[in-house]
Amino acid sequence: MNKNEIRKEIAELIDSIKQHSDEIGTQKRIPQIELELILSKIKRLYERSIVFNYLNTVDEANEEQVIIPRPFIKDTEPAPQPELEDVVEVFSIPAPPISEHPFPSTSGTPKKDIKKLVGLNEKFQFTKELFGNDAAQYNSALDRINASDDKASLTVVLNELASERGWQPENKTADAFRRIAERIF
Repeated sequence: MNKNEIRKEIAELIDSIKQHSDEIGTQKRIPQIELELILSKIKRLYERSIVFNYLNTVDEANEEQVIIPRPFIKDTEPAPQPELEDVVEVFSIPAPPISEHPFPSTSGTPKKDIKKLVGLNEKFQFTKELFGNDAAQYNSALDRINASDDKASLTVVLNELASERGWQPENKTADAFRRIAERIF
């Protein structure tokens, strides 16, 4: 893998992301597909940057071509140009296993993290409609929910949030937020 090729791809990705940024800068509403495309390019930029960073640590004599140590090669025949997924897999360090239920509860039933239960679109909707576009308030509320020990304490937290934020009982967004929160147990 050539360091200069990766450098060129990084520059092209940055230019492409900048172009997207310029295009959406004047739009009132950004289409979801556009956001997903930008996120995809940012992810690819991040992955290529990791590889480029690795290449910068390679000895000056071997700067033009990376030699992958034998234990990291999966197939006996080297691929002429590996796909991005292969490169990332080779250079990434496996993360330790994460429990699906990182928060223990006093009831003995494992508890889920609400941050993992809320989708991206829901997060934006909840932040905007329930927390007045205040991400800090939203995150604080999620922390309070995660800190609840059982369903009864969760109900207290949700009722406090509804009272503090002035959520009406017929508010569908608040109801959706409550239903997701109740899934932590």
